[in-house]
Amino acid sequence: MNQKLYELIKKAQGNRTQNAFALKCGIDSSTLTRILNGQNTPKPIILKKLAENAYNNVTYRDLMIAAGHIDSISNNFPYAITNYNIAKLPIIGTITAGYDGVAIQEDLGQIEVLDTALCGYAPEECFVLKVKGNSMYPLFIDSDLVLVHKQSHVDSGTIAVVLYNGDEATVKKVVYKQGENWLDLVPTNPEYMTKHIENEELEQCQIIGKVVSLVLRKI
Repeated sequence: MNQKLYELIKKAQGNRTQNAFALKCGIDSSTLTRILNGQNTPKPIILKKLAENAYNNVTYRDLMIAAGHIDSISNNFPYAITNYNIAKLPIIGTITAGYDGVAIQEDLGQIEVLDTALCGYAPEECFVLKVKGNSMYPLFIDSDLVLVHKQSHVDSGTIAVVLYNGDEATVKKVVYKQGENWLDLVPTNPEYMTKHIENEELEQCQIIGKVVSLVLRKI
């Protein structure tokens, strides 16, 4: 039995019965039982369904690491994994993890990633950015390559690429309250300050995309 995966799935299940959780996720209860018993290693698509319907803040990345699909330190995929498709994505520029970085799109080539890094999104809806700075440490560090899904809205608490002040861009956790006229750009590194944006400044603030995964870290 994979004890870590078992504990995460049970945490995701919350106070629901196993049958109810499996039904909510759109999988057979027997499939979930085999996963919990260690008889099956769940495919990424199953883990994605579990994460999407999880209680208690269990993420897709948590489940992927526990199942052995992602290395917990570098977030790279182990070489032993086979039978996954490869997607080729453009690296369209550098994004600052701090503030006061001007958004400049540039062609930095392409990178091949396993389709599991797309977390279910279509390759043509995604792109890759190079991170500059360490305000998102330890989640992202300088020179990391992150995969971004193009979208103009994200839920509060999501890591996203944000354009503000007209031409400045950053990667931050986006925090807001529905119906209120403000937004916070929150770093994960405590050495950096949260940037508060409100009122007319919001008119120049735009979500470019949701950061889906870390695809390359050079160590």
